[in-house]
Amino acid sequence: MKRVLLLTVLLLGGAHAAAGQNLIPNSTFDTGIEGWIAPPGGSGAVEWDPAFGQPPGSLRVVGNDDVTVPELCFPVPAGVADYYWRADVYMDASDEFFLCSINFALYDTPDCSDSFAFFVGDDDAFPWVRTPNQWEHLNFDSTMDLRSVRINSIRPVMGKLADIGSDDACVLDNVYFEIVPAPTIPTMNSVGLVLLAALTVAAALVVLRRRSPG
Repeated sequence: MKRVLLLTVLLLGGAHAAAGQNLIPNSTFDTGIEGWIAPPGGSGAVEWDPAFGQPPGSLRVVGNDDVTVPELCFPVPAGVADYYWRADVYMDASDEFFLCSINFALYDTPDCSDSFAFFVGDDDAFPWVRTPNQWEHLNFDSTMDLRSVRINSIRPVMGKLADIGSDDACVLDNVYFEIVPAPTIPTMNSVGLVLLAALTVAAALVVLRRRSPG
């Protein structure tokens, strides 16, 4: 699994409140974890917990240094777009503190077939659970131009890191993922510009004729 530090210049500030449609079909895990996988390279230890959640029904990542992503692959739109990734996450810890976090899985290929990159950096680079054994609602809402750095597809990802002995879990529930492309500003082609110029000249001539004496 490749890991890269994406320059913060890609992050253009917080996105506006999401108001569209959740792109994740199985977002609450009430009846199972269908549509969610542990990508190749991890331990593959992703389980359904029917008795635990917000409400009961959740996904558990129990392998060490493992992640889960939806099977669906989402194309990155050209130009700037708003990306909304939100979830309830629980650090199910018996002893040591470890990392339960959400991030974006970023792929060079358009079909998510290569290994992915994600945001790394200081503690504020991505959201993570701060208090063990307590549900926290994590938001990773960003405005980004990913095509400019040759990222062509994306998935939301939850990861688990530094669980010594793999005896604990990161628990996921109530996920929300949405991509909102920036509105396109209409532009004129060369023919349209010529017609606009001609109309402007014609309008000016009409005004001049009306103002001329006689």
